[in-house]
Parts: sequence; structure tokens; C-alpha cells
Amino acid sequence: ADTLHILTHGLAKRRLPAWAEQIGPRTLVVIDEAGMADTLTLEAAVSFVVGRGGSVRLVGDDHQLAAVEAGGVLKDIAAEYGAVRLTEVVRLTEVVRFSDPAEAAASLALREGRPDALGFYLDQGRVHVGDAGSTLDQAFIAWAVDRASGLDSLMLAPTRELVAELNRRARDYRLGGAARGAEVSLSDGNRASVGDTVVTRRNERRLQYSRTGWVRNGDRWTVTGVGRDQSLVVANDRGSRISLPADYVRSDVELGYATTIHGAQGATVDTMHGVLTGSESRQQLYTMMTRGRLANHAYVQAVGDGDADSLPRWETARPPTPTEVLESVLARDDGAKSATGLRRIEADPATQLKPAVDRYVDALGFAAEQMVGPERATQIEADAERVGPEVTDAPAWPVLRSQLMLLAASGADPGEVLRSAVRDGGLDGARDSAAVLSYRLNWVDRNGPLPWLSTVPERLAEHPQ
Repeated sequence: ADTLHILTHGLAKRRLPAWAEQIGPRTLVVIDEAGMADTLTLEAAVSFVVGRGGSVRLVGDDHQLAAVEAGGVLKDIAAEYGAVRLTEVVRLTEVVRFSDPAEAAASLALREGRPDALGFYLDQGRVHVGDAGSTLDQAFIAWAVDRASGLDSLMLAPTRELVAELNRRARDYRLGGAARGAEVSLSDGNRASVGDTVVTRRNERRLQYSRTGWVRNGDRWTVTGVGRDQSLVVANDRGSRISLPADYVRSDVELGYATTIHGAQGATVDTMHGVLTGSESRQQLYTMMTRGRLANHAYVQAVGDGDADSLPRWETARPPTPTEVLESVLARDDGAKSATGLRRIEADPATQLKPAVDRYVDALGFAAEQMVGPERATQIEADAERVGPEVTDAPAWPVLRSQLMLLAASGADPGEVLRSAVRDGGLDGARDSAAVLSYRLNWVDRNGPLPWLSTVPERLAEHPQ
């Protein structure tokens, strides 16, 4: 096996690796993790192989983290020509890494951005909540418990600074006050000695530990020796050993107890403990929650730090629940999109309809309120307050308010309709009572330009203004 960039670099320099010189009509080239490759690199490799009569198979996940460069071609291929997708839990070592089939199924739903995927993690106690400091503490303590139980565990954090802090804590915990012995400085600002877990961060083909094995970005090692020249002797989980030169250690080796989500892509461990700020994307959440075979835990920052000097934010008055934070992450799709993919999305009728529908709904509500007048609008708000003081404070109140204005503009009594909606099922336990009432009013006058839109009330349509 070789890296994709070895081939494309060889093509650019006209110095092909020996195996590439042998590609012909009977050759099948498999490109693994194709979703992480940029479009131009894939195009160069595929064109070369096909040009020599060979065949190419791309294997990857277009819902995981993509290349920094322009990408998205894997989605285009699947959309245009189709793709074989793994949709069932199959007992293959690396394809489905989970020991629990239920977690494997939940991960596929997570991959698709379906909110119901969160049910598994919530029910299994995999979601933990706290502020910026306590989530870090919780993740570290849980990791330490797993390590003490003999499990291979990994911590994930959103920034390199937090990763370095978790790695420092992990090393201090491992040493437990014992003599540290000979140490070397690493690229992340931490230090390492015999017994530490480290990770290499740059492909270096010249550092070979077997006929086919060489040091790669993302490889995890255990330090077995420290040289006087600040080099490191390390071993991987297969027992292979190699000496890492001092300059490579200083620039491209970090402690490996914790890493960023991007740095963890491709890693498989027993358990994963990851910190989430709520600003992550669906792709990052999916990658994070699929690293552990036995369990994956998310530590969600859903509350403030209690600092009186912190800037006031609306979240302070109504902190989001962990579920709401995770739902917002699932809705944030940062997947790579090519120009062809964007053109296909923009040509989709649903995409084209959305801005028009938004303008229609907004204009209808505004016109209804102007027709109703300020006194009647105040009365409608008072009726809603009497139904429940929390209604007008709920996030969905603007939507419900617009519906009530339309009812008034059509000649109905919005107060009576609202009270009837409450009698239909009550509001006990509702997180957003306005959203519940809005849903119950959906039956009212859905004869607009689209089946789910309200029509313009006759009295409003006939209004001279």
C-alpha cells in the first residue's frame, strides 16, 4: 500500500514508484479514504490509471471530514452514477467497528443528520453536560478510569490548545509523581519520556520500520527509549520499532492521549471521550462519535462558566439543552461541495422555493398585522399571555403570533382558536409551548400557493391598501 500523494508527486516529478510503472489492463487500484482527497489529486491519479488501461475503485465516506483543498467529487459521483453503500451492520473488523449493533445503526443515522440518532446516545448515558471547564474535567476523568481498566481510550477536543492541555494532564496522571527520567520536547509544547503515547504528524517515507511500513501522519506509538541527541525510540501496537530523529520529534511529534477531531479521523480505539462546544459541524460530530469500538461519549458545553465579568448573552437567560446543542450541530452541514454539486443543489426546486416561501410568509404576516391594527394586536398578545405566560417568551412565538394575526385578518377569533388548541392536549412538559400551539393550528386554512402555506385571507386580499 502507498499514499495517493506518493503517486501524484511521482507523476509531477516524472519519477513513478515501481508499482505504478507496472499498472496495465489487468490492474485494479483501490483508493481508500477517497472522501479525504481533493478533486485535482483524485483526477490526476484516476486519469493515470485509466490511461494505462487499469481500473479504479474509490472507497470512502463522503459524510466524514474532507480535504482542505477543493473537494466534494465523491458526492458528485454518487449522485450522478450511484454508489454501493453499507447500510446494514456487517461483522467486518474495520468497516463497522462497533461492538454494539445498536450503536452502529445510530452512527448511520448520525451520518445522515437525523435528530432521532441522538436518542441512542441520550438513552445510553453517552451525553454529558457542563461549562467550558467542567466538560474538560469530566472527559479527562472518564478517560483516566477507562485507561485504569486497561482500555485503549482517546480524548478529543475542538482546539489544539485544549488538546495540549488534556495531553499534559494525561501525562501527569500517568507519571503520578514518579521520576520522569530522560525527556524530550515535542512539537505541541509538551514533553515525553519512556512509556508515553505519542502520535506522528507528518508522512516520512525515509523512516521505514519494515519492508512496507514507514512513519505516517496519525500513527500512534509508545515511547520505549530516549536518545541523548533528543531522538525517540518508539513502538506501534504491532510491535514494530523505529528511531525518530530529533528534528522530526521537535517538529512533527505530539503526545497522543488527546487530539483534535480532524487529527482523529481514521483512528479506532476502545472508548472515545470528546468535548463539544456546539460550534462543530455534522461531519465533525459524526467523525467524533465513531472512533470508539465499545463506547463514544460527548461532553457538551451547554451552560455558561458563571463568571460575572463574562459578556451577557441570550443563552445565559435560557441555556440550550444538550439535545438542542446537538441538534444544531447536526443541522450544520459543512461537507465539501464541488462547483458541480452546488449547481445541482441550486437547481433543486426545493432550494429555489425556499427564499420565495420565506418572503411570502413574512409578507403575509406583516400585511395581516397592518390590517388588524396595533390595538387588536395588543389584545391578541394578551390572550396568548392568559393561555400561559411562557407562550410569548418561547422561541416559536413569532411564528405563532403571525398565525394569530392571519386568523384575526380573516375574521376569526384568535383568542378562542388559541384556547381550543390548548384544550386539545394541554401544554404540560412542552419545551416550546408556542411551537406546540403553532403545530396544532396547522389545520387552519392550508389552501395557499403550496399545500403547506396559508392562503391570503379574503378580507386582506380585498383591502384597498
